[in-house]
Amino acid sequence: MKEKAFQDDPSVSFESCCVVNGERWFFANEFNALCCMNTNDEIVFKGVAPGENDSSIYLFADIKYFDNKIFLIPRGASALIVYDIDLNTFKRYEIEAPSTTNKNPYIDYLKFSIGVIHEGKLYMIPRTYPAIVVFDIRNESLEYETDWIELINDHIFEGEAFFWSDYSISNNELVLACANSDCIVRRSFVTNEYSVQHVLNDNKGFSGIEIIDNHMFLCSRKDGQICNVDENGVVNKLCMPEGFKVERIIGFSKLLKLNGFLYAIPMWSNYFLRININNSQIEVVKNYEAERQGNEEVATCCAWIENDKVYLDNNLAHVIDVYSDHGFLDVIELNTNCIFTKSRIEFMAENGVIIHENKFNSLDKFLSYI
Repeated sequence: MKEKAFQDDPSVSFESCCVVNGERWFFANEFNALCCMNTNDEIVFKGVAPGENDSSIYLFADIKYFDNKIFLIPRGASALIVYDIDLNTFKRYEIEAPSTTNKNPYIDYLKFSIGVIHEGKLYMIPRTYPAIVVFDIRNESLEYETDWIELINDHIFEGEAFFWSDYSISNNELVLACANSDCIVRRSFVTNEYSVQHVLNDNKGFSGIEIIDNHMFLCSRKDGQICNVDENGVVNKLCMPEGFKVERIIGFSKLLKLNGFLYAIPMWSNYFLRININNSQIEVVKNYEAERQGNEEVATCCAWIENDKVYLDNNLAHVIDVYSDHGFLDVIELNTNCIFTKSRIEFMAENGVIIHENKFNSLDKFLSYI
């Protein structure tokens, strides 16, 4: 029986989600907590990232699963954290403090954007950290790759983000769309060498990327324009739907491929879009204007594919929206409940973690649970 979520049990949000045996794993944006949503859609507290403050927000940018371990890629956190599901243990792998400077200034609380696991290695793709950091999962070693920075340096038009939260793997290459330059960075998994392709985009950068049959679909970061770049480098802008607009500087976070379509996941775009891969026609799946009502937050925190459906963490309604090929399907609540709060407070009290009072840790709840 599902535990009741009371009115004063606040909802949580997250930057990324991975699905393991039907359960959704994520790290809360609002505090230090690894969470798992079980098959009954209940949020279960699994533990805290060691060495990180309890009250810190947006600790991790991405979460990945491999070989029964959960990998937490740092955004504001100071280390890569690996959680062993079988042993219920956490392990820290410290990230070196940057010692070099470049045209993109390093911001300590915006280290990485996304992680990519390929052939036993985790590639941590930077937001402002001046390297792509490669973690060898078997050897538990870290390598820092920086050759690509020199290749794009002359094209960088502003600071804050090397890459956003998307990538593609094609022809044995990791392909990344630059957010602060009009460049595509490719890393060969065969030679480990980097190459760069410049795509004209009026210094707007890119966010979403997907490669299909040598055609590269891109989302222009600043204005949300979606384009198709053919194998000869010719840029074809797709016809955006009437009324489309971007509230702030990032239209879409990523492109997700499912059943012959690409789904453009909105950040400050007013529309959630679906692109037909065969004919490049775009249709509006959802208009977020009704829910936004002046709210300046991003529309969705993240999205993922699960059981041939698209799941979106709706940051305006504080729920997970579920879509099938036929449109809207379901809503999953993101409220915590008393069991979650109790287990988290008891864990912190037993382990001597300093607890800061806020809407998640009220004094009356603390006194009733210890």
